[in-house]
Amino acid sequence: KSRSKAPSVVESPHSKRQEHVDIVASTLDQPERRDPSFAAQLQLRDNYRCVITGQLNTDQWEHEGEPENVFHGPTEGAHIIPFAFASWPGVSGAPRDTSSTWALLYKCFPTLREKLSVEEINTLRNRITLRDSVHVQFRKFTIALKRTVIGNDLPGNHAHSYYQDIENEYKIETYKRYPPADIHAIPS
Repeated sequence: KSRSKAPSVVESPHSKRQEHVDIVASTLDQPERRDPSFAAQLQLRDNYRCVITGQLNTDQWEHEGEPENVFHGPTEGAHIIPFAFASWPGVSGAPRDTSSTWALLYKCFPTLREKLSVEEINTLRNRITLRDSVHVQFRKFTIALKRTVIGNDLPGNHAHSYYQDIENEYKIETYKRYPPADIHAIPS
């Protein structure tokens, strides 16, 4: 497989942001390497299905005796945070734009720091099984998974509400560049 190119990040003129970049850079020791054993673990965890379309992996469909009325297609593992954000082969230390990218990710998604670090980019926590055509669109940001939350008013204080993520349940969002012919495969 080819290595995805990390998006470019423009340096910020703000010194405070630069401090955050320097802090993140100090944690980026070694680049991550792809681990081929993850494919089997990921397929098993996701029940050999695309997490968005629910379609069964074609190889698994054949293994199960080609059951009728079961939608199937080629699936592959996808990184949620791109693998390129933790891979910089042939360079000593993380490139500056990689450090800037992680600083920006942590700023835009504050809880990400608690859930995922650079060292964990190639773990099952950062991967999902997608139909190959969906993976292409996922990389192009024409489809996204939005978190699902439940909310309650806190007792005795109606000025604040309490919201909690529903773990591993997401709303599927497509954008105008998502191919209209492929929308039918996405559950509504």
